[in-house]
Amino acid sequence: MNHTASRRYLVTGGFGYAGAWISAQLAAEGHRVFVLSRRARAPQAAWPCTLISADIESLSPEELAPLLPEGLDGIVHAASLNEEFLPDYPRRALLVNGLGTRNLIAALLCKQQGRQDQASGRLPLLLYCSTIHVYGAAGGAISEASPPEPRNDYALTHLVGEEYCRLFMRTRKLPCIIVRLSNGYGAPKLADSDKWHLLLNDLCRAAMQDKELVLRSHPDTPRDFIWLGDAAKGIHSLLARPDLAGRLFNLSTGTSVSIGTVARRVAAAAAKRLGREVPLRFACAEGKKPQDLHISNAAFVAATRQRFADHMDEEIARLLETVR
Repeated sequence: MNHTASRRYLVTGGFGYAGAWISAQLAAEGHRVFVLSRRARAPQAAWPCTLISADIESLSPEELAPLLPEGLDGIVHAASLNEEFLPDYPRRALLVNGLGTRNLIAALLCKQQGRQDQASGRLPLLLYCSTIHVYGAAGGAISEASPPEPRNDYALTHLVGEEYCRLFMRTRKLPCIIVRLSNGYGAPKLADSDKWHLLLNDLCRAAMQDKELVLRSHPDTPRDFIWLGDAAKGIHSLLARPDLAGRLFNLSTGTSVSIGTVARRVAAAAAKRLGREVPLRFACAEGKKPQDLHISNAAFVAATRQRFADHMDEEIARLLETVR
């Protein structure tokens, strides 16, 4: 913890699945952390933070601006709607992921305009958390130069959020860094997490509740899994680099693993915990082997000197323990 470098950061969605890892990391580094959330009250978090109860989707920029803390050094915009199975998801995702991003940026500009004659009128660095899925590619080599080809509303609405960031970078000199996060994994930081539909979480829950695993996707399907602890550390590093404003980074490990391998690791860990075998069945019909996947993180590593570690087994153990 480095209190001499303490800064003031706002994390939107800071009690969400990835957002909680980010806000906890910033607090562990000794920073003052504000969490903007739709929650009416703060949950029992193991890290110090201040709740700002607000909805970026429904509040106008003029209503949101006074709620933003003074003297922010940076904002991590991690709030998004990711559950594609929810009713009316396309419309709601566009409102939250797209227009919600615009509302937040416009609120920052409103707040700056209200004190434009003061030295404190500078805009904080905005780090926008997008997704690797904007590329739309299930395999092959992917870099920041690869064209975005979103294939679902989740990816498309995050790309809309990115474009709002670029719009205000061009027109209002918004200092912004965009990161496209690959498949983050880690046990939820808060007990009321609802992210059990994510692959690793779903496998752990099925192993404990059903006492077996059925993998319906091709077991050789590759994914780049990044430990959310490493992702949070990387985001902290980028927040300290305002000179990188305007840049786009893939936040990935640069290596991939098959979902079949992940399922086997979950089955083995669950069997050890339950004291009995956890059968693993592959329900996908035989077909063409999926293409290998490589998501380049070279630009991110060059900027941050980030190193990555495999924490999957320990996070699987935590997830299995969490299942009720």
